[in-house]
Amino acid sequence: MGREFYLDEEHRGKAFRDYPRLTLEENEKARVYLIDINPETKRPKFTVEFAHFIKGAWYILCPGDYKTVLEQGADAAQCPACAVATGEQDEPVGIARRRFACHVIRYHMDARGKLLTPLAGEVLAWIFGDDKFNKLLDLSNEYDLVRRDLMITCTGKKYQKFDIAPGDEKNCIILRPEEPVKVFRQRVIAAYREDKLEDLTPLLGRRAEKEILQRLVSKAMGIMAAPPIEEGVEPIPPEEAMAGLFDVAMEEGEQAPSAELPVAEESPVPTPAEESVGTEVQPGTAEPAVAGEPVDMDKAIEDILGPQ
Repeated sequence: MGREFYLDEEHRGKAFRDYPRLTLEENEKARVYLIDINPETKRPKFTVEFAHFIKGAWYILCPGDYKTVLEQGADAAQCPACAVATGEQDEPVGIARRRFACHVIRYHMDARGKLLTPLAGEVLAWIFGDDKFNKLLDLSNEYDLVRRDLMITCTGKKYQKFDIAPGDEKNCIILRPEEPVKVFRQRVIAAYREDKLEDLTPLLGRRAEKEILQRLVSKAMGIMAAPPIEEGVEPIPPEEAMAGLFDVAMEEGEQAPSAELPVAEESPVPTPAEESVGTEVQPGTAEPAVAGEPVDMDKAIEDILGPQ
């Protein structure tokens, strides 16, 4: 007997590709906070997998041994895609590339790049490749990214090329001590815990049995027909299948639905906080010092982590 339930929002169907993502227009700026935090190390954490872009099939997770692919660039013995990929531009089967994912809070800003008052934001997934991960790694060697916002400017829409700079530690918005910010933080945390994906892997690529992957590779290479739908992987729209030839270019064309976090309208931001969240800040430049009560960042971070 089949399942029975009533019409209710908790039963609404969800597709991983519909999950809202961080994507920017050319020269657009964003201010974000890396909210996935390892509770033991107190450092940002990410989900990572090797994946192949296969023409007509989107990204397929590489079944090869992670360490082997990382050290040798391929695992031809375990992965049919690794066996044929050459790394040439526009090839139908791409080499295994690392894809990373994490959740971020993106603060809402006006057209001038100023944060809105009262504060508002949304929970998004950020998917990227080694270039951005290496940039974040370099920044983490110099700054504690759990205590800073990231200031991002899109320098290339098609392949989502970003300039990334750390904000001032004193002006990490979500960690500020002012009461309106505390309200915002609690609502952000509640939305994050409710809406976050426990496993971000499906945003990095789809899993396919080795035999199915072989047939998808053969189809992309023009050798044979693709496997029937019921045998392997979920079909996808043609516009998605042809996207993403480089890094995470697929995300460029997606329109993420908004998941705005409401903020208490009745709580005006005090003057010191208004100066903090309403001052235009250009990525890569120092932010103005903020007056007001001292920031207990450890307490704010514990709020984000919650009970373990």
